[in-house]
Amino acid sequence: SGAIAYPSLMSLKDGAISITDGTIGLAALTTIDGTSLSAGGGRTISLPQVVSYKSLRGTSLQATQPGSSIVLSGLRELVAGNAFGAVVTVSASGGGRIDLSSVTQVSGGNGDGQAVSFDVDGSGSVVDLSSLTDYHDYYDNGSHGWDQGLLRASNEIGRAHV
Repeated sequence: SGAIAYPSLMSLKDGAISITDGTIGLAALTTIDGTSLSAGGGRTISLPQVVSYKSLRGTSLQATQPGSSIVLSGLRELVAGNAFGAVVTVSASGGGRIDLSSVTQVSGGNGDGQAVSFDVDGSGSVVDLSSLTDYHDYYDNGSHGWDQGLLRASNEIGRAHV
């Protein structure tokens, strides 16, 4: 296992960060709009300094396997932009954890093909949305989008903290 450090990188737009072995240092990264994140192999992507995330295309935040995590503890808003195909999928499975504990606002866009969805599957899997107070989605039909797939616990053992 090795280490990669980008101590001066402040912005990564429309990219991808994936880790399954080793470590990655991104201490200065504050902008990740449109960037997909994937953690596996018990590894962590920690970006507590990011406060906003917006995507104008299909992106994912994915943590799989026990001990794997994505930490976005400073994130306040999560937005799928107003473009067809702007879908953000947040998925914790197989014991993975995603910390979105400071997110207060989620916006799924204003038209067809735009959404933010949260999926939790498997023992020990967690997506923490404990501060969520405002969810907006074009498809909201009075039930706050819950029936449109905003949150899906695929396994009773997986938890989504809302």
